[in-house]
Amino acid sequence: EALIFSDSLKSLNINQNFLIKNLDKIISYNSDFHKNFNENQSSLFPDLNNLESELISVKKDLDLNEKLNKEIEAFGFYLSEHPTNIYRRIYPDLTPISLDDFKNNKKNKAQIYSQSFIAMVNNINERKSKSGKRYCFFNIADDSTNEDCICFSEVLDNLNFEITSGSIYVFKISKQLMNDSSRLVINSIKQINNLENNSNSYNIKLNMKLLNLKKFKEIFTDHNFGKNELYFTMIIDSQEIRIKSGKCFNVNLNLLDQIRNLSGVEDIKQIN
Repeated sequence: EALIFSDSLKSLNINQNFLIKNLDKIISYNSDFHKNFNENQSSLFPDLNNLESELISVKKDLDLNEKLNKEIEAFGFYLSEHPTNIYRRIYPDLTPISLDDFKNNKKNKAQIYSQSFIAMVNNINERKSKSGKRYCFFNIADDSTNEDCICFSEVLDNLNFEITSGSIYVFKISKQLMNDSSRLVINSIKQINNLENNSNSYNIKLNMKLLNLKKFKEIFTDHNFGKNELYFTMIIDSQEIRIKSGKCFNVNLNLLDQIRNLSGVEDIKQIN
C-alpha cells in the first residue's frame, strides 16, 4: 500500500481508492503472469482482458483527509505536504507567519504579543493544579516546526468540543518573554471545520488557456447545493474578467484541494 500512497503506481491508475480496492487482484495477476512467463515464454505480452473484467469499478477517489491519514500510517510523515499548508493558502490572513518565525522572532521586544495560527495537535498532556483547575501542555505543529504550548482553564473550560491529537485547529497564541526565555500560551482554540461549514465567499482565478473545463465542471458538479458564493476571475488575452456564479456551492477542504491541483487554476482566496 505504501507504493499506492507514494503515487508509485499512478501509471496503473491515478485513483488511489481504485488501487486499494483492487490491490489483491493486481498482485495476484502480476504473480501469475511472472510465473507463467518463467515457465513458458511463448507469450511476451500479458492478456489484460481477463484482469480488467475482474477489477472493481471505483470512480470516487480518496478525499484529501483520507490520503493524508494514509500517508501518516504508511510512512510516519506527510509525503505530499503538511495539511496546514493547504489551509494557510486558502486563509492567508489567519497565519501570516509560521510557528518557527513567531517563536524565534527577536525583533519584537514586547513582553507579550500574540498571533493566530493554523496548526495540528501532535500531543496533549492534561494536568490539574493544586486548586483543581485544569491546564494542558500541547505540542502543535505546522510545516515549519513543532512547538510546546501551555493552555489554562480559562480557555479549556469554555471549549464546547473535544481536542484530539492529529486534528487541526485555529490557535491564538501569545509569546511571553521572561528574562532570557519565553513560553507560548494558547489564548483561544477554534475548530477548523467552522471555517468550512459557513457561508463565506471565494474568488477563483483562472487561466482559460490552460484550464481543463471538463474536469473543472466535474469537480463542481459533486459539490452542488451549498451556501458558498463563488466568483471567478478569468484571464483572457491578458485581460481579467470577474463574474459571479449563479448558484452556491458546498465549499470544503476537499473541493479546495481538488481545484488547487487543477491545471489552469492560479489562485483561490476567501474574500469575506
